[in-house]
Amino acid sequence: MSERSATRDAERRINIAKREGAVELDLSGLELRNLPYTINQLTQLQSLNLSNNRLATLLNSLGRLIQLQSLDLHNNRLTALPHALGQLPQLQSLNLRNNPLSDPPPDVIEQGTEAVLAYLRAATKTS
Repeated sequence: MSERSATRDAERRINIAKREGAVELDLSGLELRNLPYTINQLTQLQSLNLSNNRLATLLNSLGRLIQLQSLDLHNNRLTALPHALGQLPQLQSLNLRNNPLSDPPPDVIEQGTEAVLAYLRAATKTS
């Protein structure tokens, strides 16, 4: 799938989710390099699957998805997480496997979701 058609497909799915008030959104396997900005409008989302894409960065504004409980990011190209993810009060599940992350460091990631969120929250306070 070309980058343009992947983005169009993602935007179509986002628009449907917004219109229907969906609490789950699956954008896995689209080979996305970037997330459409419109994803930030889905403040009702509780579960977001972005696995198996080509994402190298994430939007800091994902921190607006305040209902998010589960975020699947495995098998991407992420090297850092936006610190705003630490501000998601409901987030309980964060799958980061198979990403070349350096921020947070691997030793924090190995400790699980709680440790990653604590790291991101601390980083937000110092920046």
